[in-house]
Amino acid sequence: RSVSAFLLNRSSDLRLTGVLIESAGNGVSMVTLDGFKMAIEQVECDAPDNLKYIAPGGFMKLIAQSTFAGEDIKLKTDGKRIQAETDGMLISCVLLSGDYVDYKRIMPTEFKTECLLNREQILNALKSGSVVNTSNNLVKIAVGKDTAKVMSNSEQADFDADVMCDTHGDGLTIAFNQKFLMETINSIDAEEIVFQFNSPISPCVMHGKDKDGVRLVLPVRVQG
Repeated sequence: RSVSAFLLNRSSDLRLTGVLIESAGNGVSMVTLDGFKMAIEQVECDAPDNLKYIAPGGFMKLIAQSTFAGEDIKLKTDGKRIQAETDGMLISCVLLSGDYVDYKRIMPTEFKTECLLNREQILNALKSGSVVNTSNNLVKIAVGKDTAKVMSNSEQADFDADVMCDTHGDGLTIAFNQKFLMETINSIDAEEIVFQFNSPISPCVMHGKDKDGVRLVLPVRVQG
């Protein structure tokens, strides 16, 4: 359901990449990405080994819009079509063909900085900053040992807010597209979120404190 929720705010790029569903551990992983962000969700369920297929993004969006949180969904495929079934709904469509993007090469495996933030506090700071920033949709976050400063500015006003955090590793200042960052945080259903960084120009990885729901969002390169 978390990946489905993430899909609801996604761009038309989903028509090109779709959603990769493949066997993983005691269930399946669902992966979706575009040119700016990525979501990976592990789902415990009964699934055959070596399962791997690509479902259209529109199909997954329709499931997300038509079901309730926690509702069981049965997925079936014959290798050409995919079918989603609940107690009161049946949806089917043709699977996408071709190879999926090698997302594992995109995901960093080591990090220089890990920052633990309260989800609601960082979202509130970003929402407040978005009122000021109506021109370039850019937000900067200066990660320190105990606080992360959220900064937005426009020709009319400047905004900054401190959010308490627990940081291990090097401090840094990194910039994001504010809309993409908020969409990504909103898709993580956890009270506390771990942000992982290597540099101001490398991907930022996020997940719940208990490592539920992995997300990746690319930063924006800025001068100075």
